[in-house]
Amino acid sequence: MLQDKIHKLKKLLIEESLLIEKMLDFCFKGYIEKKPENLEQIPALESLVNQLDNNIDETCMNLLALHNPECRNLRTILAIMKSNIDLERMGDLAVNIGKSYKFLLQRPYSKPVVELAKLARDSKKMLQSAMSAFIYENIDLSRAVCADDDFIDELHDKIFENLIRSMSISVEAALHINRISKNYERIADLSTNIAQNTIYICQGRIEKHVPKLTKVQNIGDAI
Repeated sequence: MLQDKIHKLKKLLIEESLLIEKMLDFCFKGYIEKKPENLEQIPALESLVNQLDNNIDETCMNLLALHNPECRNLRTILAIMKSNIDLERMGDLAVNIGKSYKFLLQRPYSKPVVELAKLARDSKKMLQSAMSAFIYENIDLSRAVCADDDFIDELHDKIFENLIRSMSISVEAALHINRISKNYERIADLSTNIAQNTIYICQGRIEKHVPKLTKVQNIGDAI
């Protein structure tokens, strides 16, 4: 019975993540295709994310109180609660991204930021991979997501450095581009958190704040 309820919780988590993906798609396509109506739909999607957030959180608390779960079941419920928080935060970040894209549509700039498209694509891919790893409890995929976070960080840094050097972009536009980039980078960070939650479920080990050298050694040990 408890397993069935945990399975339903995972389905709700998938539903929440798909809403985040839809928000990210509306953000980027709304900007690229110059369709502000797509950007206008993002707040309504965030409301749905918030409803799922409350539902998942309440269900998790009830399971902890009524079933007194132990071992892997306990770790799974706790990981779902933490991942739910991360997904809700991604919804907030997607709203920020949409607002900045809306500004850039209203005040276009001359030089496109090519790296921004890659950042949008790769951060969304990290979310998808992190959720797949979580649902199927795939440690190898989880570690791959954690490794990809470094590339996202480097891409964000490159965008920031290019904005500093650029003379063809207004200060306001540069600030919004950097805001978009930073929010994508933060989505990648939160996806990494979800991937680390998978490792916690499977191995009972908390990966957060573990030095990268230790993580490499652990991978070698696992092989």
